Amino acid sequence: MKNYLPLLLLLMGLNASSQTHIWTGAGGDTDWFNTANWDVNSVPDASSSVLIPTPLSASINASVATVNFLEIEENATLTLNSSLAVLSEMTLNEGAEFFFESGTLTGPGTIENYGHFFIFTLDNKLMDQLTLNNHNLIGVNDSGVTDLDGGMVINNMENAQIAIDSNGGWIQETGGATLNNFGSILYVDDGNAGSFYMIYDMNNHGIIEVQDQKTFLFLTIGATFHNYEDGTLTGSGAFDITANFVNEGLIAPGSNGLGTLEIVNNFSMSNTAKLVIEIEGPNPGEFDVVDVFSQPDLSGEIEIQLGNYDYSNLPATFKILTTNFGINSCNFPSQIEAMANNGIDIFVFNVLCNPDDITLELETILLGTDDRSRNATLFSIAPNPGNNQIVLATEASLLTSNSQLSLTFYNTLGQRVLMRNATSTNEMYDVSELPNGIYFLELSSNSKPLGNVKWVKF
Repeated sequence: MKNYLPLLLLLMGLNASSQTHIWTGAGGDTDWFNTANWDVNSVPDASSSVLIPTPLSASINASVATVNFLEIEENATLTLNSSLAVLSEMTLNEGAEFFFESGTLTGPGTIENYGHFFIFTLDNKLMDQLTLNNHNLIGVNDSGVTDLDGGMVINNMENAQIAIDSNGGWIQETGGATLNNFGSILYVDDGNAGSFYMIYDMNNHGIIEVQDQKTFLFLTIGATFHNYEDGTLTGSGAFDITANFVNEGLIAPGSNGLGTLEIVNNFSMSNTAKLVIEIEGPNPGEFDVVDVFSQPDLSGEIEIQLGNYDYSNLPATFKILTTNFGINSCNFPSQIEAMANNGIDIFVFNVLCNPDDITLELETILLGTDDRSRNATLFSIAPNPGNNQIVLATEASLLTSNSQLSLTFYNTLGQRVLMRNATSTNEMYDVSELPNGIYFLELSSNSKPLGNVKWVKF
């Protein structure tokens, strides 16, 4: 439990005009404005430092409540159905709960939430001139629309979450608003279709996930949605974006597995952006897809995450991104690699930038075995790339009287095409019989693999 009482007392000592108000609930109800519920038999005002201790509950249901400092302890609750002005700071300790059901929550103070900050009911709500620092959980449940004004700033900190289970939205008024996300924002799949408006400046350094049948709507040209390099947009729902969209981060379809992510209107990928695709098989539904309802400019990288893929299906193609208005520009790499089986097998894909889609073509697979490492630390092959003659350099410690070293050549289909013995630390081989191409060279001692390297013959 975070105990802010010593800090509260210190602040009171610095301001002689401040008065301490401790909630007792002795009045027999939860009414903030019942003087009998306070230890000093008076209602807090703009000079007050207020404490709601464990495990008591209070509610603001009429008129306007004003505080200088407010602390809610663990297992204590405060419910707002009217107006609350926080002039300096409001702190929710770990385990504390604040229920914002209707009315106005205004500043110019700061809210430090280490507990649970819940936004409930379809009644009108306004947050104004505040900085809300969320260190734990903001829960939005059946809340309708909450207006944000007066330069409202919400900082969703690392490891914190904003969980949304509601239609509605957060919408900036004329004074503007900004949400800086370093944690996660989740639109929860409840089995029903739903939409939530995000109309303010959004700076994403964390994760924004929209689950199945849900849509986040960034629908205003007067705001900016910036997905930074350390930000991720993910899910199996939809992002509808007409805000100014800057995308430098990750796009990763799927929620807890494979999925299709829809992106409507503004979409682009800069040179630092990355498309992350999971593949478990060659058939539709066995790999991730991004459906784009616009004409995107595509740059950056594609990262492939492979499941237990059955490589007997070679060759195979994967249509990982589709558009309904065509692709304006495509600057993805022409070929990418992905690893499977703990880095033993390497899959090589061609990236096809078609007029209306991005398709991956599985060109080849470099097969390995379970007990061999890709990183050969005891030997090397030179030159690499090479032509008709190569030299195998090995550690002298490998050449013992009981060892029988051999170098085996595998083609890209995993077929053994050549094997040679090694009897010295610098063994030269004539490989002119091999056609040009990519090979896996495996060094073994007494038939036990020691390591392997990829070698290219030209």
